[in-house]
Amino acid sequence: MDRVQNFYLQAYLSYRGLFHWLTPFPYFSNLVLAPFLMLLNFVLIGRFASVGDVDRFGIGMVVYAIVWIYVAGITQSFSNDRSGGTLHLLFASPANRASAYFARGAGHFYNGPVAAISTTLLAVLVIDLNAGDLNYLTYAVAIAVVSTGILMFSLLLGNLAALYRDWQIFFSVALGALLGLTGVIIPVDRLPGVLEGVAQALPITHGLRALRGAFAGDSVAAVSSDLLLELAVAAGYAVVGLLVFMLIDRAARRRGILAGGEE
Repeated sequence: MDRVQNFYLQAYLSYRGLFHWLTPFPYFSNLVLAPFLMLLNFVLIGRFASVGDVDRFGIGMVVYAIVWIYVAGITQSFSNDRSGGTLHLLFASPANRASAYFARGAGHFYNGPVAAISTTLLAVLVIDLNAGDLNYLTYAVAIAVVSTGILMFSLLLGNLAALYRDWQIFFSVALGALLGLTGVIIPVDRLPGVLEGVAQALPITHGLRALRGAFAGDSVAAVSSDLLLELAVAAGYAVVGLLVFMLIDRAARRRGILAGGEE
C-alpha cells in the first residue's frame, strides 16, 4: 500500500510541478483548441483536394489530439525536471527508478482521452463526422489502448529531453513521424515498403485501425487483434524507455553530470 501511495504522490507532484500548461487558458488551448484547429486544417484540405472520404481525416485527428497533449506535455515535463534541478535530486536518491519513471507519465494519462473525446464531439458538430454506427464500447477501449501506446512513446522521448538541451528536434521529428507514418493522414498500405515496416513499430498504427472499426460499428472482439498489437507496441516502448532511463541514471551517478555537461 505504501508503494502505491508513493507512486501516486510522485505522479501528482511531478505533474503539478513540471507541467506548465495547468493554468486555464494554456490548458484549454492545448487540450481542446489546438487539436480542433489541426482537425479543421486537414479536413478542409481534404475537401479542397476533393478527397472522397474526409471522415478518415476526422478520425485520424481524434487520435492525433492525444499525440499533441502527451508528446508536448511529457517532454516539456522532463525538460523542466532537468532545468529545474529536480532530476539531479532523483538520481541521487534511493527511489525506485521504475516507479519514478512511470509516475512522470501517470499524471498526464487522463489528458489523452479528454482531448480525444472533445475532438470527436467537435468533429461531429462542426465537420459532420459520421458517428451514426459508432460502437461506444469499442471506441472507449480503442482510445484507452491508443493513449497507452502514445504515453509510453512520449516517456521514451522524455528521456531525450532529459539528456539534451536542444530536445525540440526530437519533439518535431516525433510529431511528424506520428502524423505521416501511422495512417492518420496517409493510409499505411500506400507508404513505401520500408516506411510501412516502420509504421508497424509506431504507436497509433494498429490502434487507429481499431478506432476506425469502432466508427464502422465493429465490436471489441472484431478489432481485438489490432488492440493487442497496439498493446504489444506500447509494452515495447515501456521496456525500452525504462532501460534508457536507468542507463541515464547510472551514467549520471557515475559521472556526476547529465549528458551535455550540465551539472
